[in-house]
Amino acid sequence: MRINAEQIAYDIRDLNRSPEQRLLANLYLLDLDEYEVEPLAVHWEALCALGISFQSDRVQVSINAYSQNLEAAILYVLDLNSRIPFSEPEHATNTFVKALREGW
Repeated sequence: MRINAEQIAYDIRDLNRSPEQRLLANLYLLDLDEYEVEPLAVHWEALCALGISFQSDRVQVSINAYSQNLEAAILYVLDLNSRIPFSEPEHATNTFVKALREGW
């Protein structure tokens, strides 16, 4: 097994970053401050389990444009899923984007 010094350095830097910083590094289109991304970082695992496609340009652009609605949209999608589970990841993604845009 070959030791990759560059990967080790990256992993060490990654350990020193906050969850918000790691999230921002992975979602290249997001143009938000760490405090604006905090609700997303807190609920990241639950949202990913629903299958929301955060790598989608449409989702990232919507988060940038409607960041003031981010926490409300996250809570709406999680609450809706607890009452009526999403059948497909696309449904969860579309509901999340619509909730962002409309401020649910």
